[in-house]
Amino acid sequence: MFFAVQPGKAILSDQNEDLVAAFKQVAKHHKAITNRLTRMAATAEEYYRVRRKVPSSEIDRAVRFIYLNRNCYGGLYRENQSGVFNVPFGGGERNHTGLCSNGLLSEASSSLSQTGVELRVSDFGDTLKQARAGDVVYCDPTYREVTRRQFDRYGKNVFLWEDQKRLARLAVEAYNKGAVVVTSNTTCDGIRDLYQKAGVVKVSRPKGLAPSSQHKNLIEYLLILDPLHDWPFWEGLGSLLKPLVSCKRQHT
Repeated sequence: MFFAVQPGKAILSDQNEDLVAAFKQVAKHHKAITNRLTRMAATAEEYYRVRRKVPSSEIDRAVRFIYLNRNCYGGLYRENQSGVFNVPFGGGERNHTGLCSNGLLSEASSSLSQTGVELRVSDFGDTLKQARAGDVVYCDPTYREVTRRQFDRYGKNVFLWEDQKRLARLAVEAYNKGAVVVTSNTTCDGIRDLYQKAGVVKVSRPKGLAPSSQHKNLIEYLLILDPLHDWPFWEGLGSLLKPLVSCKRQHT
C-alpha cells in the first residue's frame, strides 16, 4: 500500500524484525543488495542453503530475507514456534531475478529513504494510538477463515481473537479522532460486528499462494472507517455495504 500511494510522510510498522530490517537496508544500500542478489541462483539447492545460513551482517540479513521471500512458495512468510522461517522452495517464474533488472529496489530505496518515512518494529497498537485527524491508516491483520476457530500462524506468535478485538477497538478510536482507517479482513465469524461503524467493500484479487497457472481470485473485504462517510468514493473500489450503525456526517 505504501509503495502504491507514495506518501511523503508515513509510519511503517510491523512485528517482523527481518522485514523492517530489510526495508532499512534497502533504503541505505540498495546497490549492494542488488549486486549480491544478482550473483545468486533461483534454484532449490541455493534456496535451502540460504535458508539454513545465519546472516552475519545487516546487509546479509536483508539479502537473505528478500531472496527467501522471492523464491519461497507463493511469497508466504511463515515461522515455526521457535521463530525459524520454514517455507519450502517455490520455483517457477516468481523469483528474485526481476528485482535485480527492473529497478524496483532502487525505486523502493527512494521511497523508503524519504525524511518523512519512519520504519519501526512495534505492535500495531503503538502505531494506531498515534493516529490523528487527517491521517490515513491501513491495517492488514491475519484473516480469520470461516472454517477455523483461531487465526493462522505466520510468525512464532498466533494472532488471537483478543488481538482482533483490540485492533478493532483501536481502529474505532482512531476514527473517532478523525482518521480514516482501512482494514483488510473477512467479514465472517463476528469480524463485521467489531466494525459496526465501518462500510464494507468487497474486492477480488489473484490469490498468491499457488503456482501462477492455478491462480484463482481471492475475495476479501475492506472495512472502512471514514469520518466523512464518503461512500460514493469507496464504491469505486467494489460493491459496498453501508455501516451497520448509521453515523451523522462530520463536517470540517
